[in-house]
This record gives sequence, C-alpha cells and structure tokens, in this order.
Amino acid sequence: MRSFACVLILLCMLVCTGGLYAADMLVYPDGSGEYATIQDAVDAAVDGDVIQLMDGVFTGPGNYYVNMHGKAITVEAQGINPANCIVDVPNLPGQNARGFVCYTDEGPETVFRGFTIRNGNSDGLAETGGGAIYVLYAFPTIENMIFEDNWTTGGGGAIAVFCNTSGANISHCTFIGNTAGIGGAIYAQSSAVTIDHCTFIDNGSSYMGGAVGFNDIYEGLNSVVNCTFYGNESTQGSSIFSYSPTTTVVNCILAAGSGIPLVIQDYDPEITCLSYTNVFGNEAGNWMGNIGYLLGVNGNISEDPLFICPELGNFGITEASPCIDAGDPNTPFDPDETIADIGAFYYFQDIDVEEGPEGLLPESIVLQNYPNPFNGFTEISFDLPLMSTVDVRVFNALGLEVEVLGSGQMQAGHHSMTFNASELPSGLYFVRLNTETVSVTHKVILLK
Repeated sequence: MRSFACVLILLCMLVCTGGLYAADMLVYPDGSGEYATIQDAVDAAVDGDVIQLMDGVFTGPGNYYVNMHGKAITVEAQGINPANCIVDVPNLPGQNARGFVCYTDEGPETVFRGFTIRNGNSDGLAETGGGAIYVLYAFPTIENMIFEDNWTTGGGGAIAVFCNTSGANISHCTFIGNTAGIGGAIYAQSSAVTIDHCTFIDNGSSYMGGAVGFNDIYEGLNSVVNCTFYGNESTQGSSIFSYSPTTTVVNCILAAGSGIPLVIQDYDPEITCLSYTNVFGNEAGNWMGNIGYLLGVNGNISEDPLFICPELGNFGITEASPCIDAGDPNTPFDPDETIADIGAFYYFQDIDVEEGPEGLLPESIVLQNYPNPFNGFTEISFDLPLMSTVDVRVFNALGLEVEVLGSGQMQAGHHSMTFNASELPSGLYFVRLNTETVSVTHKVILLK
C-alpha cells in the first residue's frame, strides 16, 4: 500500500511540475497538428521547450510577428536544411510585419535555429527596424539561419538590436539581399552583438553599413569574427560601418562592395580591434580613410581571396587562397586543427596524422564534410585506422548513385576528396564509405 502511495505521489509530481521537463512541440506549415501556428506553440510553451518547425513555407497570421514573451525556448527547423523551412512574411508597406520580436528580457536561452526568414519588413512606424527579428531589452541566440530579402526603412533589414541592456549572439548565418536605411542586414545601437562565421551577400543600405551598421555611442561592445562580405552596397561602409572605436573586426573578408568597404569612426590606433582582415576588390577602393594605414599591420592584407565560385554563391576558398592559415593565431583553430583561415569558410588541409606516444593511429573511421550545407563543392574527409581498400560513393535521397569519389587501397591516416555537385539539384545526399570490414554513411546538404 505504501509503495502504491509513493508511485501515486510521484505521478502527481510529474504532472504538476511538467514545466521542469523540456518538450518537443511540432508545428506544420498547413496548420494541422496540436498547434495551428508558431505563435500558438510559443504561447503554450514553457522554459526549456523546443518548438520544431516542419519543412515547408509558414505564412499568414500567427506565423509572423511572433512574440517570444520572454520565454527561454528554442524555435528551430526539424529538418537539417534551412532553405527547406521558411517563414515567409507578408509585404505590408507602412506597417511592421516582422518575423519575430524579442522585447521581454529574453536571454541567450531564447534560440532561433536552422530555418529561413524572408520578406520580413518594418516600415514607417515607431521602433522601425529589424524586418526579420527585432530585439529590445533582450539577448537571444541566432544560429544557422538564412535571412533573405528582409527590409526596413530604419536600421537592420534582417536583425535590429536596440538599447544598452540588449545584444545577440549571431553565428553561422547567411544574409542575402536584405536592405535598410542603415545596416542592410544587421543594425545594433548601444548594444553588444557578436557576429561569428556569417556570410553577407548583396545586402544594401541607403545611408551607411551596407551589411552591418553599429551605432554604439554609449556602452556597446560589438565583434565581427570570421565573416565573409561580398557584393554589399552603401556609400559609407559597404560592408561595415561603426560609430564605435571599440568595434572588433578580425579574420574577415570584405570583397566586391560598392562604396568605401569599412568605416570605423574615431578609430583609436591604441586599440587593436581591426586585424587579420582581407579587404579586396571593392569599387571605391580597399584600405581607405582613417584605417588606410592598417594595411600590412596586425595581419591585415589586400589580396584576392580566391573563392571557389562566387557566381554560384560558393564562398569557400581554394587551395591557393592567401586566406589559408592567415587568421589570428590566438583565435580558435579551424576544425582541421590548423591556424584559423580568414573568412566564414575554412579550407580543409589534408594534414598527415601524427602517431601518438605508442605509435597509435585513429581507432575508428570518422567521415565528415565542410562546408555543410554547401553550394557546388564540399570537402569530404575521413580518418583510416589501418591501411584499407576504400570505396567512397555519393547517393541521392532516392538511393541512386550520383558520384564515385574514389576507390582503391589507402594508407592509414587522414584523407580528403572534393565532391563537385555543381550540376546536381539542391537536396539531401548521402556519402557512403566502405572498407573490407566497415560501412559508414554521412549526410550532406546541397543548397543552391
């Protein structure tokens, strides 16, 4: 009897304290399921919950201008390709039709991950800015997202962050074709924003900061690390404009912009905040203005980065790129355990495996690729514990073979090979490695 009572009490505790346990909440683009819209799921969620968006296009009321209500929850795509899960915001001139808003003390545990926001807009009203995500008195985490064709007449076509208690951690995101008055893709005012391993393509502003604009006349500390800028437009800072001398730019590529590529007002030469950056091929010139003298200083260069294929949106760097191992040696190493490369994408170097203290080699086969998702080309890498006969092939989602990457006997150690998918359609593919005793499969995503 006592045992039954204990079980009953435990069950009651589990029911009454359900908020202590994270839940996965599925939302479908067609409104089917328990939650008809993203906002319905957010309204029902409690701290720690994960809202998963199924692949497809989310439109209509409840799927835009989603208020996060200060909750420490994650909104993410269930799939692994951000291009397949889209929040499509209606174009409403003269109104604010943003994607998401955070202005109730959301912190880093409020997470946006793995989907696309497009056509978000903010026009002509108070607090104008942030067509896709608007942040005020909050500090969310934004990662592995695509922001496309978002716009505002104010600051931050895609993301706007306001006030000195605000900020955002933005990493591994792609910004394409966003526009604003200032900060075509991202605008931060008196806040602390970290932008890490992001790519900015063809964004623009009518005033300053074609891709990124910082207006930090107060306490804001912002950093742009290992980012690639290409084809952005503005007369002042086609890639980056900052009013703050404390803005940190390191390991970045600023290329093919229209106006002066980088402007940092009141730059303080005693503060080393602009380093290991490659400024090249901008129409109005490269190292100019009050930062012109920094070419050749602090690891800064002006050389063709030798992208793989920028015309097809592939901003990986080739084997001859001057950006390889040219980053700040004090920043985290690349995944291949070499000094950081400059830019958002590193070049995988086929480094010989060093034997351990007892002459041991890797104990298992590790199959991976970079970048992933990729556009056109990606590097497939793997480690062999022993000399083996290896066969590496690529299959599409239907199981049909599309490429033979290599076949034959290979020495123990580290190996890599290039998968050229420039003529294949976007989608999910599988790389399969077979040896005499082992079969390993790895998913890769082609995104065009």
